Amino acid sequence: MSLNLNRAQTKSAYPKAVFFTMALLLAVEFDGSLFAFSAMQESQKASSHDATGLERGPMQKIAPSVKQILKMKFDLDGKFILIDQKSWGEQETLEAQKLAIRKQMLDRKVDEAAIDRMVDQLVPSRMTAGPITKLFSEVRKRGGMRSSSTSVSGGRTTMTSFGADLSCRVSLSGDRFEMRIDEFKGPGRTLEVCSTVGTRILLTGTDTLAMLHQTDVGIMGVLIDGDEVYSGRASDYYALSKQNPKLHGKLSAIFRHAGVDLPLGVNEPEVKRVALRMLGSMYSSDLTGLSQLIEQLNASEFSAREEASKEIEELFPAFEGAILKELDSDELSIEARNRLKIIVKRKEEAQAGDRRAEDCVKANKLLGSIDYIISLFEIADEQSRQLLVRHLTKTTQQDFGMDVEKWKQWSRDNAE
Repeated sequence: MSLNLNRAQTKSAYPKAVFFTMALLLAVEFDGSLFAFSAMQESQKASSHDATGLERGPMQKIAPSVKQILKMKFDLDGKFILIDQKSWGEQETLEAQKLAIRKQMLDRKVDEAAIDRMVDQLVPSRMTAGPITKLFSEVRKRGGMRSSSTSVSGGRTTMTSFGADLSCRVSLSGDRFEMRIDEFKGPGRTLEVCSTVGTRILLTGTDTLAMLHQTDVGIMGVLIDGDEVYSGRASDYYALSKQNPKLHGKLSAIFRHAGVDLPLGVNEPEVKRVALRMLGSMYSSDLTGLSQLIEQLNASEFSAREEASKEIEELFPAFEGAILKELDSDELSIEARNRLKIIVKRKEEAQAGDRRAEDCVKANKLLGSIDYIISLFEIADEQSRQLLVRHLTKTTQQDFGMDVEKWKQWSRDNAE
């Protein structure tokens, strides 16, 4: 059964004129953004809940599955927002096999419930664990499913699920991706993501609109929440987050409720913290001390091996590169190798949340920015400040020690 999710007759236009003004602004400034105007007209839903209560509603139930699909990453050269479809891996190829089987059964007019049972028998469960499969499973389970459909035509695969609380439609064609999720209870939001012309993310609700639109000419962000209106545009997302941190912060918070984690901005605390750690990895000069600790991993006493492991783990941020290099060496004993592997795995798990911050540091070449390095003095402890001075002295051939004001003045005097 094919469903039509465009229920314009059941939705009203936004009551505030500013919505239409912003829509026209988007249409003028960005090619293809007339989409925003029609989406705003069609996405408004009556809701008894306050528009600010975005942490409530059916969409929260599927947010983890949405997040798995919408892994926002950046082209580190162009800094364009991308949907990381490569992370879906071979699981989606396996899902295509399941869709092909489903299509054959639909052509034979087999009952929907029977199709689900037969497909599960024909395709092993390990082959149906792709992120899109998980999303639709969650929508059907938590959205009060009433019907669903899958169609394949002209190289385009479209999956649709319609329920009492949630509906979802995903369309895939090569690397082109479109998704729409409608919420019929709670805040009554609609999330639309499109990567056909650049990347566009739109979240609408009662008196609320959040939008990012990235094209080859730059990026625009818009947030309308009741009477509050924020907007900005820049060459790329990182520039936008730096120029308009309030817009970035509010967009990030609102999108996060719907399962969309936007890239971090350059001025966020976690980015500065990770920048300091990455800078420390560039200056792991005391390799003698590290070598001694690694030798101690082979000590006959268990307590000595444990103490060495503990010290290496504490020093990991500064010696990450050297430790990884040691693991590639054939000279390590089995004991030392296993202990280092445990340390690396533990640290990688602890730093898993830092990946977006690392992307931000790399994409903006922050470790090569004198002004940014100087700004890190504000959060650095005594040891890290010495590291900053060392890096600044090496980079600028100047030596102002811990005098931050002199470093700032030198940077202003030598600004291009």
